[in-house]
Amino acid sequence: AAREFDLHLDLKDLKGFETALQEKFTKTKSAYAALENRFDLKNASVTERLATIQSKLKNIRAAEKAHTALTTLETQRKERSKEHITLQKQQAPLPGEIKQLKQQIELKEAQHTAKQKTLEVEQLQKQLEDYRKDLKNNEACPLCGSLDHPFAAHIPQEENGLKGAVLQLEHELKTLNKELATRESSLQQLTQQIQQLEERIKVLDEELSAQRTTFDAQFKNLMQSKGSATFNELELQLENQERELNSAEKLQQNIKVLAQIHQQTTDLKGLLAKGKKKAEAISAVYSGKNFEKDISQIETSWNRNEQTANQQQQLLTTAKETEHDLAKTLESLTISLLDQLNEKGYESIEDALQKRLNAATAQTWKQELEKINEDALRLKTLRNKLIEEIQILTDTASEAPLEKLQEQQQEQTERLQQNEHLASVLSRQLLNHKDNLEQIRKLQKQIDQELKDGEHWLILNNLIGDANGNKFNDFAQDLTLAQLLQLANKRLKHLTDRYQIDQPADDEDDSLVAIDEHMGGQRRSIKTLSGGETFILSLALALALSDLASRNIEINSLFIDEGFGTLDPETLDQTLDTLEVLQAESSKMIGVISHVDSLKERIATQIQLTQNGQGYSSLKIV
Repeated sequence: AAREFDLHLDLKDLKGFETALQEKFTKTKSAYAALENRFDLKNASVTERLATIQSKLKNIRAAEKAHTALTTLETQRKERSKEHITLQKQQAPLPGEIKQLKQQIELKEAQHTAKQKTLEVEQLQKQLEDYRKDLKNNEACPLCGSLDHPFAAHIPQEENGLKGAVLQLEHELKTLNKELATRESSLQQLTQQIQQLEERIKVLDEELSAQRTTFDAQFKNLMQSKGSATFNELELQLENQERELNSAEKLQQNIKVLAQIHQQTTDLKGLLAKGKKKAEAISAVYSGKNFEKDISQIETSWNRNEQTANQQQQLLTTAKETEHDLAKTLESLTISLLDQLNEKGYESIEDALQKRLNAATAQTWKQELEKINEDALRLKTLRNKLIEEIQILTDTASEAPLEKLQEQQQEQTERLQQNEHLASVLSRQLLNHKDNLEQIRKLQKQIDQELKDGEHWLILNNLIGDANGNKFNDFAQDLTLAQLLQLANKRLKHLTDRYQIDQPADDEDDSLVAIDEHMGGQRRSIKTLSGGETFILSLALALALSDLASRNIEINSLFIDEGFGTLDPETLDQTLDTLEVLQAESSKMIGVISHVDSLKERIATQIQLTQNGQGYSSLKIV
């Protein structure tokens, strides 16, 4: 009676499952029919339609990329043209201004020369009274050395204004020369910038023409058919069609799977009906009293059960083969889909689903897949129950009592429930593990971004980071020393063509190194140089230091004390030429303190110091 009740309940559940399966099959087929009519899948397969759409997508994306590059070039061309016009406007007034400044400088120089000569004549004509007028308290008299000047206390001061006029003209000349140098430098820089812009505009025009020609040749038909629609709109339309075709392909697979499940359900329904009849036959066997008749009936029932078992085994084999074929089909479709997704830049099917499907569609498909899996699991469970019923029917013919069989059935049922519970727990753990992996991936991505954002701060810290500021001081001093050496080498070119000054390498312990160009660029310590060579390098460094300091502070005078006695005549002449050029360019007053007699011939204005004895000396301006 219990077995009859179970079989009856299984038939009822199977009928409900069959109804639900039929509804699902009808809905799936209806959805596929709509997509079939939309894309005319009767005349072409889904794969062919997908290939066509993917080709169009590839062409549109290539056209969009080329169009973006073309637009960028056009924007750059317009910006360069605007810069060119602006620079030309800045350059236009400069030649006239430079010409006017040169005229003003020539006029001022003529005035300065005349005033300077007049002042020099007056200074040469000075008498004792003139020297007496120049005496100041607490300053030694140039004649007697006294600090007290009683006879000069009440001499009226006379000033004809020549000295002030000369100084004013020198100041105006210096200002005009600076302004002229600024204007000429600006004109030179603007001319170079205009030339560079014209070359860049020419290159941009060539690139623009070439890209336009290539674009028109490749995408002429596409641009004509595109109309007023944007590339994004066309791409979105094709991507929607691609998703719908992928849905159609999946619906095709679902229809096949549902048809197979429906056929297997029908077979199981017949088997359950046969099993019920067999159960009734077995119950009838034990109600008789004729032993031989019972034996005959049991043998007959045994044979029938054996045939049923063989048939069930064949069905099971068929189901396994079908499952194997479905697994192969699924693997083939998965490989094909992965190849197509890899061409589009996706690494996996899950990655494509995350990036292409919206949440509603993904949830719907997930629910459908879970329902199909549940139906398959339910069908598998029904099949397992049927196998168990067949085994029970087979074991009924043995000598085991009914109570023992019922106990075995109860144990098997409990074991099945435990396995189902364990499977549920494992499934939940797998889902939790997947969520944890996703969280780890997001955190790792965030960590990588944080490290990337902080990379430039790490580089800056390695260069100048220090709690006491020592590394930054060293860094700034290295930059200043590099600028100083660069300026010193420029000055050194005018003094000698043999040496260049450089910072020491890691394996050199000297403070500075001289590069000997006459010896093939050999590096040598400045300690090994002769006295004259050392003076030349020191002079170059001093001039460079003056150049470096004059960027922020105006230095109008430069004094050089001794050192010329160590130079050979040729080097001495070259050094004096350099100092004269420096004086002419910068309008500096350069004073040379030396005992070398040959310097007298090269220096026009001299202050000679002569010892008079008794600890006194006299000054003479020549």
